[in-house]
Amino acid sequence: EYREQKKQLEEAVDEQKKKVSNLEHQLEKNRMEVQALSEQQQALNDQIKHIKQEVEKTTPDEKRVKELE
Repeated sequence: EYREQKKQLEEAVDEQKKKVSNLEHQLEKNRMEVQALSEQQQALNDQIKHIKQEVEKTTPDEKRVKELE
């Protein structure tokens, strides 16, 4: 009786350890995914900044062209 209970408890503990291990693995995958998305976001922000700078550079030229016309 006692041995059977002990065996069942050990199996339950092993099952919980597997679940914890799987969750830790998933958490690490999620962290890596968040890092990759963060890097993508930063790259997009840099592109947006660059595009805005290009627009600002060319906009005054268009105003000058209209003034010259």
